[in-house]
Amino acid sequence: MSIENTGVLRVCIFHLTVQLAKYDEFYQHYAAVVAGRRSRPCLAIDKEVRARRTLEFRNTIAGHVRDRDTRRPIPTADIMDRLDDLLCRRNVKEFLEWVGRSETDGFPSTVVSVLHGRARGSGRSTN
Repeated sequence: MSIENTGVLRVCIFHLTVQLAKYDEFYQHYAAVVAGRRSRPCLAIDKEVRARRTLEFRNTIAGHVRDRDTRRPIPTADIMDRLDDLLCRRNVKEFLEWVGRSETDGFPSTVVSVLHGRARGSGRSTN
């Protein structure tokens, strides 16, 4: 992977990390208001967000330029190692597909389909 692609990938993954961490925070406070068809898929997303240690990644890598302990910039190699180990489980493509593949996603196979609430190809809300 080229340096340019690594930078673009980092920005995308970091953005997704922050958003997934925000989802977890939302879900922890408002799970009781999630009802109907979305309750189980939303719980499944939250469990996966926690299993991937998204908050840890956000708090130690994605949300910071410098390492809190060393007070030095976090080397790209360290960032990519932690990204692989924690968040993506050594498969960035699988992580991105779990978040959302395309407009053909079927409810509830991806984060986007659950949160957007669309049934496959129907354009209808799944509420």
